[in-house]
Amino acid sequence: MSRHLSGERLVERFFVARLREVLADQGHPLTAAECERLIELCGDSHRASGSPSVQLAQLREELTELKQAQDLSGRRLAAVEEEAAGLFQELFQARERAQASESRESELAELAACQRDQLRQTQKYTRQPEAELTEQTEQAAMLLREVSVLRAQNTKLLDSTTPAVSLMDTSVDATLARRAARLKGTAVTGAPAAPTRSLVPSLPPEPPRPLPRPPARRTAPPNNPRQHLLPLLLRTPRPGSSAGTS
Repeated sequence: MSRHLSGERLVERFFVARLREVLADQGHPLTAAECERLIELCGDSHRASGSPSVQLAQLREELTELKQAQDLSGRRLAAVEEEAAGLFQELFQARERAQASESRESELAELAACQRDQLRQTQKYTRQPEAELTEQTEQAAMLLREVSVLRAQNTKLLDSTTPAVSLMDTSVDATLARRAARLKGTAVTGAPAAPTRSLVPSLPPEPPRPLPRPPARRTAPPNNPRQHLLPLLLRTPRPGSSAGTS
């Protein structure tokens, strides 16, 4: 102990590491700063020692530490160089992607311009069919209105040119036909036929009515059979007047 205190004997470097372990086991661990300070004081004491062997041991330890530091620096440098190479590769790839993106962007810009031109041409082409379709729709609507008007006019014309047939006309025609049959039978037998009672009540002679006007572009209507029977009826006495009863 006295030699240590007088400086004649110095502890080795490993003593500091061993002391750190012992203090940690005793519950009094040294901090990193305290360990660095002990190592620094140990080195200073070795360098200040007058013993050549102690100085040589100190130099060897320092050389070993320098080699270790150099190796560590070399490993760090290699890691940094590797990282730099990776970053350079990423930068190169990013540059290539940027160039490709610029090229693609220019192509997309040209394509967009071309599509805009095509869209304008398409709009120009579609405006004309739309205008034509609108015009044709208006013409179709106008034709439908004209057809409706013509149909109404045609219906009115048919109603005005078609003669109205009534039940009275039908009964009169039947009476005239029966009278003509009786007159024909009288002419064949030479004796007046017995008057028969008609189911249809006797009617006074129908006054002549004006014939309806024939429709345009039509042939003349057939002759009315009552026109041939009317003179015979006028010359023949009525059954009611000869018998004295109606």
